[in-house]
Amino acid sequence: MMYHFMQREIDKATIEDLMKTESFDVLTLDFLSVLAQTDQERYLIRQVLRSRRQQYDILRSLYMQMYHSQPQVDQNIFQKPESYIHGIKSQQVRVENRKRILSNFKSQTTDSTVSQVIQMVLNLNQYEGILLNQLERIIEDNEN
Repeated sequence: MMYHFMQREIDKATIEDLMKTESFDVLTLDFLSVLAQTDQERYLIRQVLRSRRQQYDILRSLYMQMYHSQPQVDQNIFQKPESYIHGIKSQQVRVENRKRILSNFKSQTTDSTVSQVIQMVLNLNQYEGILLNQLERIIEDNEN
C-alpha cells in the first residue's frame, strides 16, 4: 500500500507500542489454533491471525511512509497461556485495548489519509472481536 502525503503529527511511540506485540500475538494465536478442539474453532482462530497480520502490515506501511524507516521495537516475549479459554479471553482483552489505542490514535490526526488507514485497522480489529466472541460462545457450548 502506498500512502503519499502525510504529516508527522502522531507520536512514533504510538505505532511502535502497537508493533511490540506482533511476534507475541502471532505465536499466541498459532499456539491457540493447535489447541483448538474443532475445525470451526481452528478456522476462527486462523481468521483472527490473518486479520492481525493485516493490521501489522498496515501499521508497518503507515510507519514507513511517515518516518521513512522500519519500526525498530523490542518484541514482547511469548508466554504460553494458562489454558485455551484463558488465551482466547486474553486475546479479547487485547482487541479491546487495541481499539482504545487506535481510536485515540485516529482522533489525534488531522490528515484524512492517516485517518482512513487507521479506520481500516479499527475495522479489522472490530472483526477480530466478533470472531473471538463467536469462538468463546462455541467453546462454552461445547463444554455444556
